[in-house]
Amino acid sequence: RAWSGAQVLRRNRNLGPAGKQLALERAKFPLVAAIDDDCSPATWTWAEMANRFAADPKLACAGWGVQLTDGRWECGALPRAFVGAAVAFRRDAILAAGGYRRRRFMQAEEYDIVFRLSMRGGRCETFHDLPSLHRKSPLSRSGRRTTYLDARNNIAIIRRWAPFEWSREMTKDYITRYLALGRARGAAPSAAKGVRDGLCARWLRRKTRASSPR
Repeated sequence: RAWSGAQVLRRNRNLGPAGKQLALERAKFPLVAAIDDDCSPATWTWAEMANRFAADPKLACAGWGVQLTDGRWECGALPRAFVGAAVAFRRDAILAAGGYRRRRFMQAEEYDIVFRLSMRGGRCETFHDLPSLHRKSPLSRSGRRTTYLDARNNIAIIRRWAPFEWSREMTKDYITRYLALGRARGAAPSAAKGVRDGLCARWLRRKTRASSPR
């Protein structure tokens, strides 16, 4: 009702962040933004974000700086990785790289997207001078499902994309990290299952070259 040109895509099943792919495929503009329902970029940042893309033809994705209500900033765990709550893309670039993939459902989809865009020559950045407020609730982020997907997706993705010479050590580090997070959340069995499934994930085995150390 507020915006007559908007399309509302209703689904009978929760697709997680992968549901954003439905909108990407239907969008009509060269730049698209994926914004979570609990996140809101400052109004003045929209035009400036478009200016950043116009100034850099290789910029494929750009995250807003995501700030929590207590003033702390969120950040990705890998360089140049955006926070999935507020990000803009060149539509053609993200679609050519495969977009959001349903097998991930949620957790770590940002890193997989950054790797895939980078492998195609696209650049990703996060602009903390373009702020977005994230009214993030911890209640839905500490359960068994989130713990399982955290471990599974992060381990599978780093095994898929890490440079060959770093993959073994990074995988060991990630296993230690997510088992510890599982214990801290009181969900150790979910973390252990996520680690096992991440190590065995056929859907993320290397089919092309790994990322270069650079």
